[in-house]
Amino acid sequence: IEFGVRYNILDGSSNQSKLALQSDIGLPVRPGDFSSGDVPYDLLLIYSRPLIGSVTLTTNLGLESVDFTVAPFARYVVNFSFPVTSKLSAFVETYGTYVRQSYDEFSIFFDGGLAFLVNNDFQLDMSFGYSGDTTRLFVPERQWFIDGGISIRFQ
Repeated sequence: IEFGVRYNILDGSSNQSKLALQSDIGLPVRPGDFSSGDVPYDLLLIYSRPLIGSVTLTTNLGLESVDFTVAPFARYVVNFSFPVTSKLSAFVETYGTYVRQSYDEFSIFFDGGLAFLVNNDFQLDMSFGYSGDTTRLFVPERQWFIDGGISIRFQ
């Protein structure tokens, strides 16, 4: 569970660019480990602009960490979204991280999803995608996921 705030620096009309600063912070618990001190947080710069027709390009560039004592890593998102109906929209995106340690590690992932606008201040969304290959107990695994979310705008 995360809580976040967003400040619109440049709030252009529907056919102009937009720029925002967003920060999120997570609850300091993990499932099955309620004594964890990890507090995930991120700070993002978000840029959005309309492209051809009703397709919108949104990019995020930011820093993220699992804890305030651990050096943050860079994070990016490049998202293309488009309306399906007046209440339903879809998106496809690539996202990933860059970690500078004793070696450089750059990750690239993909996902897509749908968002349903219940009203102007309440949205439900879901996404699905692929977040890489890992090895657990010496067995290769593909990491597919399905996510859900709720967004509420306070004015």
